[in-house]
Amino acid sequence: VLRIFLTAGEGAAGFSIIKPQLFLFWEEADFPSEEKLQEGIKIISLDQPFGTTSWGEKTGNYWEHLNALEAARQAGAEEGLIFDRDGFLISAAMANVVICLEDGRIVTPPRARGARDGVMLDQVRQRIPKLVEADVLREDLKKAVAMVVTNSRLGVMPIAALYGRKLSRF
Repeated sequence: VLRIFLTAGEGAAGFSIIKPQLFLFWEEADFPSEEKLQEGIKIISLDQPFGTTSWGEKTGNYWEHLNALEAARQAGAEEGLIFDRDGFLISAAMANVVICLEDGRIVTPPRARGARDGVMLDQVRQRIPKLVEADVLREDLKKAVAMVVTNSRLGVMPIAALYGRKLSRF
């Protein structure tokens, strides 16, 4: 995976651009196999609110995201669901979340709550026109019948189970 960061350089936000800098990061990444895409991943609901007011901003600082991912992995899952202090779902640690609820609605947490805008999520929006941004509380997830997480490394990855209950596929 090649990540490209272009900064405005020195100075505070809103100042004129002085000495812009370009950073390229190359990281080896394992992309999911077809078998893994069929199987799906295990996700858990993280109790600690990791999200901050800057959670959804596209920056090079992934510290909180990595801490949340580590907490999920220590609990035996491959991803963790992040909630704000009021109990609303923001995203997964390193991915956006799309949920199909038992009433047929297909939702993703709103960007206003801190969900990131992502290329893969945009592709899902194009393929599923009825996908809407909506607030999702922890207890709403008990009404989930299917769920996926999306990011540039996983693509669209199904969630196999949530709260010990097997989920269907989209």
